[in-house]
Amino acid sequence: MAEIATPPLASTRPAAPDRRLGWSAVAWDGASFAILVTLVLLAWGTFRDYGITWDETWHKVYGQYILDWYLSGFADRSALSYRGDYLYGGGFDALGAVLVRLSPMAWYDTLHLLGAMVGVLG
Repeated sequence: MAEIATPPLASTRPAAPDRRLGWSAVAWDGASFAILVTLVLLAWGTFRDYGITWDETWHKVYGQYILDWYLSGFADRSALSYRGDYLYGGGFDALGAVLVRLSPMAWYDTLHLLGAMVGVLG
């Protein structure tokens, strides 16, 4: 009968530091953080300069319908038949509707800032 080979146990030694281009992992993390902060500041500084798209109003309305659906205890079913948007996920539009209610900015500025932050942060 042949014996089954088992892999050796993992080493308890720490992994060797990552030295790509001579940088340590901490340096790479710092560079990544600096890039992320730069992108957030760039998006924050320019979101008011974005133009309004042809379907932006429809997404604002759809987000409000989704929010109304939840706030009515699922009685208001307008979101389930609004244009063809009900075929797509409405999470972004619903979050936008919540933020529009909370934000002191104009609705399109609020939605542009949300879109910029989702674009940067993922």
